[in-house]
Amino acid sequence: MALRVVDFHAGWEKIQRAIDRIVSFVDDNGVIRDENFRLFSASESMSIYETVYNLCTQKDPAYEKELYRRYEDFLNHHINTRVLPAMRGKSGEHLLRETVRSFRDYKFIMRWMTLFFLYLDQFFVGRYNRPTIRNAALLILHNQVYEEMKGDIISTVLSLINEDRDGKPVDRALVKQVLEVVFDLQSETLNVPYQTDFEPALLDSSGAYYALKMANWLQNLPYPEYMLQVYPLFVEKSQMALNI
Repeated sequence: MALRVVDFHAGWEKIQRAIDRIVSFVDDNGVIRDENFRLFSASESMSIYETVYNLCTQKDPAYEKELYRRYEDFLNHHINTRVLPAMRGKSGEHLLRETVRSFRDYKFIMRWMTLFFLYLDQFFVGRYNRPTIRNAALLILHNQVYEEMKGDIISTVLSLINEDRDGKPVDRALVKQVLEVVFDLQSETLNVPYQTDFEPALLDSSGAYYALKMANWLQNLPYPEYMLQVYPLFVEKSQMALNI
């Protein structure tokens, strides 16, 4: 690849236009599932990668640290101007749907950014002991969004699980999607939030749910009927214990 000196501001302006194109597409259309769709042509993607490459490898001066900082700045700005405002103030299933949508769109942006900044992953992050482009994005999302919203997200999911146990109609697919979002937040520097947050909360909630059910049945049902109600719960909890 031919190396030529690139002015940082001119180079970043080109990169910023590509980033704006990604964000505008997500804002206007959402993420589509057509595997054949390409937001950038191969030549456009290569041109942006080459700009990053030249900014990082030219000798006087090289801008790899500045590029990495600008990448983090973009993610922080995107979260604070788009992701968090869309989630704050929502509750119940509306919050869960926004959680799924926001993370899906964020991952779409993250994939393109990982492609554009591939050179930083290959030669910068190891040398300076920084998170990879992907992990930096996940860390920022975890620390700024998940940590703020996890209480409401977890309590809503547990409420839906209890409603499902009671036979009420529940959007199980939505619950599954939210749990997948939380599981996908894992990175090289983070434990899986599902294991650290959701599993303990689920076990605590299950214990409280079963205790309340059994107390109500014991108070209101004859003993034979009480035992008929308790037995399926005993089987379910035994199975849960075996799976831990």
